[in-house]
Amino acid sequence: MNKSVAGETLSFVRPNRMALLTPREVGGFLRVSICTLKDWRRQDRGPRFLKVEGRLIRYPWPSLIAYVESALSQAASANRNARPSPQLEAGEASK
Repeated sequence: MNKSVAGETLSFVRPNRMALLTPREVGGFLRVSICTLKDWRRQDRGPRFLKVEGRLIRYPWPSLIAYVESALSQAASANRNARPSPQLEAGEASK
């Protein structure tokens, strides 16, 4: 599948499980900027990464998938624990 991000076409092909992705590839996959990824690394957030030769940032494919799955489960948990809005409670009380 091809996507256009900032005028450039990125091709998303499921990498093998040992693939190391660049920040640009991860940014395209998550639809966030490279600057956002850099901020997340500084804040110890986002997908796990490693430095190759002490300077090249790479993201292992399994860590990216784990990050997305964790975010999905946190969102699902937050939705389950959300209280109904007061308007909904008032509407139900009139039934």
